[in-house]
Amino acid sequence: MGKDKASLAGNSGERLLDRACDLLSGLCASVMAVGTNLPLQSGIQRVEDPPGIPPSPVRGILGALENSRQPHVLFLPVDLPGMTPDILESIQSEMGSHPGSPVVAISPTGPEPLISAWPASMAEPLRNLVQEGRLGAWEVSRELGAVQLRFEEVSEDRIHRAFKNVNTPDDWETFLLENDSR
Repeated sequence: MGKDKASLAGNSGERLLDRACDLLSGLCASVMAVGTNLPLQSGIQRVEDPPGIPPSPVRGILGALENSRQPHVLFLPVDLPGMTPDILESIQSEMGSHPGSPVVAISPTGPEPLISAWPASMAEPLRNLVQEGRLGAWEVSRELGAVQLRFEEVSEDRIHRAFKNVNTPDDWETFLLENDSR
């Protein structure tokens, strides 16, 4: 991409980081931003990546779990600008039925281990797996008993849009054009 995705601003000027934090703020008692040096909105807790852990998404999950003041942590990567509150609410709700296991979204294209909710009590077991060199988010979530929550397309491609990552400048331009036309 060539720049920090979290700093990308949409048509309204809102950064992807702010959009993700706003979505989570509407659903969670507290919000953390892991591994970013960007300025944060008031009330957002900055969490550094745990030292000694190779760069990986699991490093961010571990950092959040180890710094959480809540019993559960809901995760949302910043590069999903089409994500909707109802999908995150469904993940949170499922966590209530499975309080001791990670709940991982399964989109129409497959597992989305970074769109998930984890019990904070998983910090130590996750650290143990990471210290064994296991850094795959889907691998470790399954190892720790992940509950899979499937999201199926009903109409209008809504689910696909919600789970569409912004990975390239073309992805970002496409999102902006589609978002502007809605």
